[in-house]
Amino acid sequence: MTVMGEKGMGSLEGVILAGGAGRRMGGVAKGLLPFAGAPLIRTISERMASRCKTVALVVATQRQAQELGGLGLPTRLDWLPGSGPLSALHIALLEAQEPLVWVSACDMPFVSPHAADWMAERLEASGANAIVPRVSGRLHPLQAIYRPECVLHSQSCLAQEERRMMALLEAVKPCVAEEEELRRAGIDTSFVTNINTPDDYARIAPH
Repeated sequence: MTVMGEKGMGSLEGVILAGGAGRRMGGVAKGLLPFAGAPLIRTISERMASRCKTVALVVATQRQAQELGGLGLPTRLDWLPGSGPLSALHIALLEAQEPLVWVSACDMPFVSPHAADWMAERLEASGANAIVPRVSGRLHPLQAIYRPECVLHSQSCLAQEERRMMALLEAVKPCVAEEEELRRAGIDTSFVTNINTPDDYARIAPH
């Protein structure tokens, strides 16, 4: 297993999906919300960087690229803006440089290197093409690890104008990291928590 350990020693590439319009947040760029004294994306990227050779952003518009440019992260442009997270994930997989791609939405402040280590090890042992956590009965495909080979399935979904992440999961048939397994491994399952609304932000952000 090569994922755990010093930065740059593993086979993980980190990608933060930051192309959402943030409508439920009043159009605010969620990745720039202050969180623990830094923009939220900074918090996420620093945690991912402890395990990943590189961490990049996928955005939907040039405006988003400009807004987030000051963070100093490589930025990839989704060439199917408006198609939701599936097309952003497709870009991440299409341009992947490492054997495993750790994907996070830009509104998930509690990303966990421990969870990533465990899921990557479980994925390699399973032989599956992806691993997705299931917490409180829900799958969380935007806090998951994929092999770049999944790009064939994302491409097929998009070619059929299918934008649902669940359609991709149905095609990929991922290994599922169940909540009970995660807890047994000592993993805090809050790593799948995301911020959708101002109320979420007020409840989750440190005060």
